[in-house]
Amino acid sequence: MGLSWSFWPRRQSCSQWPRYRRTSYEGEFDSRRENIGLYLLLLLDYQRAVDEFETHCDHLRVLTDENHILRDQLQGSNKRHLADSEKIQRQQQLLCEARDEATSSAEHHHQELHTLYSKLNSLQMNHNTLRDEEVLDQMRRLNLNLESWVRSNFKDVTKLSTAFQHSHGFPSTSPQRRAQIQAYVTNLVYRLIFAPTWFGVENEQCEGLLRELEAGVQSHCSEAMVHSWIVATAVSIENISHFNQEAIFAQIVECVEDQLSTVSPTEAETRQRQLRRFLEKCAALKNTLGRQHEAFAFHCSPPGGNLSAQYMTFVGGDGQSATKVRLCLWPAIMKGTQGGGYQILEPELVWTTDG
Repeated sequence: MGLSWSFWPRRQSCSQWPRYRRTSYEGEFDSRRENIGLYLLLLLDYQRAVDEFETHCDHLRVLTDENHILRDQLQGSNKRHLADSEKIQRQQQLLCEARDEATSSAEHHHQELHTLYSKLNSLQMNHNTLRDEEVLDQMRRLNLNLESWVRSNFKDVTKLSTAFQHSHGFPSTSPQRRAQIQAYVTNLVYRLIFAPTWFGVENEQCEGLLRELEAGVQSHCSEAMVHSWIVATAVSIENISHFNQEAIFAQIVECVEDQLSTVSPTEAETRQRQLRRFLEKCAALKNTLGRQHEAFAFHCSPPGGNLSAQYMTFVGGDGQSATKVRLCLWPAIMKGTQGGGYQILEPELVWTTDG
């Protein structure tokens, strides 16, 4: 059977047949074009991101370099700080050493200056002769200082009652015990400071030689030369015997403390300092009198000595018919005369007994 031409589709016109295929292609093309556009946008975003990343990397490298530079600078600064700290510490150490050295030097200079001023004052005092009234005033002041020291340091009647052993009922009262204390200190001052011809010279042979030299100068030289010799000798002895004088002060203080420390209510340091100041004043008067042109001497009567109304002042006694000296409370001071004798300037202060 032959095929009919009607089996085959009718041939369409060019304007109708390919219309379906063209529409599908254009949609796909548009879709691909949109994808390409998106790809290009993504590519641009990626390139932009890459550029920004590279920019950030460059910036990071710059910051890293700066960080390295700053770290190097910090390390250098730390090293300089450490070096500066060591330098400052060394400078402080040198400053402390310099300060200590300056202090030591200043103390040494002050000591030398004090010594020179002492010598200068000593030489200046040599030209100022003490009048008799001034000598008496100093002696009386020393006596008052000693009495004040005894009263202020031995107030406790209970403790004072244990001082000294009773000898025939003496001392038995607080005034008597204080008088005994004053006499004890006075005896030490007299024997170790006032009685020696030159305070601090303990060698009798040396004292004898000095007396012979003084006698020779007096017999062969003018009065002015004799006075100059006396002044020069006294000043020299005072300087040379400085350590001996200090040792005598310490000896007296030690003796007083050994005997009386248990009966005093005051502090030992204060008591000893006051006593030492009193001893220094006694020594100063002794040294000053040693530079005078006139000769001066001190005198303390021993216990049991005869009373003399002309040479003594009575301040206490044990009976109505007192005839003897029980205690010497403060020595007499005498001034030499041209005839070789002595004139009493201040009588001896004594505590009496009836024998």
